[in-house]
Amino acid sequence: MVRDLEVPAPGPLAYYAPGAARAEPLRGMLRAPAFEILHFGPLYAPTATTDDLVATLRAAARPADPAPASGRILAAALRATLAADTRASRLPALADAIVRRKTSERGLDAARRTALTSRWETSFAPALRAWLAQQRLVGGTVLVIPAVGPEGRAFAGRHDDPLDNVIAVGTWPAAGEPDAPLLAMLRELCFPAVTRSLGAAAAADREAASRLASNAAIRCGARLADAVSSATGAAYRRQWAAVGGGRSDDFEARFPVDAEVWRPIAAQLDAALGPGRTPAGLP
Repeated sequence: MVRDLEVPAPGPLAYYAPGAARAEPLRGMLRAPAFEILHFGPLYAPTATTDDLVATLRAAARPADPAPASGRILAAALRATLAADTRASRLPALADAIVRRKTSERGLDAARRTALTSRWETSFAPALRAWLAQQRLVGGTVLVIPAVGPEGRAFAGRHDDPLDNVIAVGTWPAAGEPDAPLLAMLRELCFPAVTRSLGAAAAADREAASRLASNAAIRCGARLADAVSSATGAAYRRQWAAVGGGRSDDFEARFPVDAEVWRPIAAQLDAALGPGRTPAGLP
């Protein structure tokens, strides 16, 4: 039996897009906090094919088996995160489910991928060059995955390597914006700054910290979108305000930010992009 995958993310946004599905026997596993690493699997293996991922999961379940080269980091992460008996009993079932479903969903076609790449290289990247350098996000891999919801995924890699970053975002078909995946990506590009700004607050209350971080990243992304163009800023606000049924003029109300969290983020944005307007309601 297949149903929509309703996995609660730690923050206010959904991990998966409407219609993303998995086999019912895996539902409980994927909802368990202990298995949260599975929702970030592609970030650890950005060049892996579906067959590579299947082989990696099977290898991680059996420590003596080598993983494919593209999946070695993921296999190591799974072995470090999950107990041996858990890996042996649960990862093969996930691998089997991927085999059953691997032909049911495709990513972007070549024309769409080329268009987004061109748009990024000609409009987004030049406008954001100073921010990307400041945040050590100079290069990396972007995965556009239809099943990913508004809660994207970001992996900053090693601090000393500004080129090994990995970001995963959805296609956002309901947004009706040609740049929708790129607009989603802007939020993820803010998370290094947001994570540093949260500091100790992130450990105190995970749910509250996740909400603070999500809102701050969305608001930070709006500043990045404005740096690309006023039209891009307007499109960004429409896309994000619509999450949950809002309007673009509800954007600031939909995503309030904490003054203490926002100040260091704003300082970094101002340094990279020039001074910006203080959000309504903040000193």
